[in-house]
Amino acid sequence: MVADVITSTLNGVRNELIINRGEDDGISVGLYVLGINNVIGTISAVDSRTSRVRLVTDSSSKIAVRIAKLDIDRVMEGSGDNTAKIKMLSMKHRVRVGNIVYSRKNPGFLDSSMIIGKVIECRRDEENPSLWEITVVPACEIEKLNDVAVIIMNPGSPVE
Repeated sequence: MVADVITSTLNGVRNELIINRGEDDGISVGLYVLGINNVIGTISAVDSRTSRVRLVTDSSSKIAVRIAKLDIDRVMEGSGDNTAKIKMLSMKHRVRVGNIVYSRKNPGFLDSSMIIGKVIECRRDEENPSLWEITVVPACEIEKLNDVAVIIMNPGSPVE
């Protein structure tokens, strides 16, 4: 379902959009939201006619991901500064700047993996030098979006 962006907050720890679709349109908490063919966040709150989208860069965002060419799943956490971090990945894995990061499929919410962003920095974790700290940027420029698409996997039966 396509929705217009009403407002956006992209500063500090809060990174979110308000869209013009809500409960009356079949939107519910947890649904994935796409920018330009890539995941940008999930629905975090809904009222009758609008919804709040928690972007993947929001400091409270946590989303299951996979780094291209690696067969390992991790959680990506928003940093609040238009980036997100992937931690707890052993240095033995060959992560490189430019690697694509995908959302993991999530039954009932997302049928297949989709691009979220790309790796812009790989460095040793300061707290545990045997692990990577990976910085990811979104695949699209979220601040330039005028509309988004909400993925509704199992919509109710049509009204007759």
